[in-house]
Amino acid sequence: MKADKISESGRINESGQLLMPMDRLTAFFKANKGKRVVVRFEAAEPGSTAAQRAYYYNYVLPTITAAFLETGQRMTDEYTDRYLVQEYPQDIRKENGEIVLYARELNQTQMCDFLEWLKQYAAENLSVYIEDPRTI
Repeated sequence: MKADKISESGRINESGQLLMPMDRLTAFFKANKGKRVVVRFEAAEPGSTAAQRAYYYNYVLPTITAAFLETGQRMTDEYTDRYLVQEYPQDIRKENGEIVLYARELNQTQMCDFLEWLKQYAAENLSVYIEDPRTI
């Protein structure tokens, strides 16, 4: 199945140049010759909660949802989000003791651990490479 969407993460270096995984982008471009593209850029301070959430919701989650589709499992991003949080092997709760249902409810430390686990989960279960979350 030819992908009509791609989510990638990159960074802007000190010279103001955008650094992205060009091999995957080039393959996507070649597979979609002649089509119109819509591009959205979002910038966040490295290491911030905003950066973690943007990384998860705009890169990791769509990538994993697409990988599930490749295995024949059709899920929305929202369903995938809940599924991944439920699959996470640690008991994660909010400060008030309620069980976390979505990744957006995680604090910065919990999100860091969750993203580390997701990198391994995606590689082992979906044969998908997720960029190292420590680079966020």
